[in-house]
Amino acid sequence: MSAKVPSVDDVYAALLERIGAGIIEVGSKLPSCRVLADDLGSNPSTINRAIRRLSHHGLVRTEPRVGTFLINAGATPDLDRNEVERAIRDAVLAGRRSGLGTARIREMFESVLAVGSRGVGVIAFVECNPKDLDRMVRLVENTTGVALNPMLISDLGPGWESEIDVVVTPMFHLADLMEVSKDLDRVVELNFIPSASVLRELSTLRLSATVAVVAPTPRGVDRMRALVSQYYAGPLLTPDLDGGETLEGVDVLVHPRAIELDEDLVAGVSKEIVIDWELDPGSSATFLSRLAAAALK
Repeated sequence: MSAKVPSVDDVYAALLERIGAGIIEVGSKLPSCRVLADDLGSNPSTINRAIRRLSHHGLVRTEPRVGTFLINAGATPDLDRNEVERAIRDAVLAGRRSGLGTARIREMFESVLAVGSRGVGVIAFVECNPKDLDRMVRLVENTTGVALNPMLISDLGPGWESEIDVVVTPMFHLADLMEVSKDLDRVVELNFIPSASVLRELSTLRLSATVAVVAPTPRGVDRMRALVSQYYAGPLLTPDLDGGETLEGVDVLVHPRAIELDEDLVAGVSKEIVIDWELDPGSSATFLSRLAAAALK
C-alpha cells in the first residue's frame, strides 16, 4: 500500500511547525518548492499552494525571480475575536515583564495602529552606492514586509519632504542626510552591522599581519577604519587606490562588498575580509513604530 501524499493542509501545517520552531527564521529565504517537495514527500504544486496560503496570512513575501522570504514568524491565521484579545493581552503582559510602562505600551499600540490605518505614504530607502542599496532594501523588506522606494543619496535633493513622506537610511548615513534636510524628524535610521563571522575574523587577525582597509569613498574608508580598529589593535593602512597606490605587501585587505577591485590588484593579498552589512534585529524590532511616528510629523 502506497504512502499517503501530504495534502495542502498537511504541508501548510508542516511549514508552520518549522516557522514556530525557528528552523525557518524571519528574513531568511525559504527553500525552493522542489526542495521542500522532496523534503516533505509532496509535489511542487502542493508546496506552492501552501506557500500562497502563508502569503495570504502575511507570513511570507515572494519576490519574483528571487524567492520567498519569511517576514513574520508570529502571524496566526484566521483568528477569532477571543484569540485576538488573547494575543493583545499576551503582548501587553510581555511589555510589562520587560519593564515597559503603561504610557510606552499605549504609544507602541497607537504607532502600530497608525501604520495599519493611515499608511505611511512614500517611503524611500537611501544609500550611497547601488550594491549596498539593493541588498539593504531586500533585507528590510523581507524582514518587515514594508515596501521601500530605493534611492541613492546623491539623488535625494533639498526639499525632498514635498515628495517623500519618510526616508529610511543606515545610521552611518545620518550625517549625509543632514546636508539635504531641514531636520531629521521624518528620517528613520536603521542599524546595519557586520555578520558575527566577519567580526570573528577581525578579532583573530595576527598583530604581525599587514592589514589595509579600502572603500568607495573617503567617508567609507573612515568608517571601515573605525570598524576594524574596534577588533584589531594593530596598525592599519589606507592605500589610495584611485591615486595609483598598490596593495604590495598587504597581507589582509578589509573592504565592503560595494567596492569593485581588479583581480590583478588583489592577486598578492593573502586574505580578503568582505563586509556584508546585516540588519540589527534590535533595530528592526522598533521599525514599524518609528516609521509611523515619523510619518505623522
